[in-house]
Amino acid sequence: MARKLGRTLVTSGVAAALAMGLAGVSAGVAQAATPGKITVCHGPGFVLTVKFPERGLSITPPVVPDPNPGGDNGGVICTNSQVGGDRNERIDVYADGKFIGSAIYNGLRGAEVRGIAGPGFVVS
Repeated sequence: MARKLGRTLVTSGVAAALAMGLAGVSAGVAQAATPGKITVCHGPGFVLTVKFPERGLSITPPVVPDPNPGGDNGGVICTNSQVGGDRNERIDVYADGKFIGSAIYNGLRGAEVRGIAGPGFVVS
């Protein structure tokens, strides 16, 4: 999805890249990726789903009220899944069932996929 803003074209991917650069400035606690695991966190006001198309695997954190809405995670629900892997794999990311982009997951490193306003996402 792209939209024209004056002379600048902004896409979800560009917004996600900018958000990654600003991640150190935002509130919340950053989690380190763990080999073989993927952490998926809903975005503010939307449900995030990560799909591994080569595996037929889909991961969506539970949709429940956050027990600690004022806590470090800012009211966002996350789920950790052991998925293994030893190479780069494409993952597709959806917000409320709509495709918003793709990224790479490497099982030797693990990953965290976090929804950001837009809707968009960052992977670390």
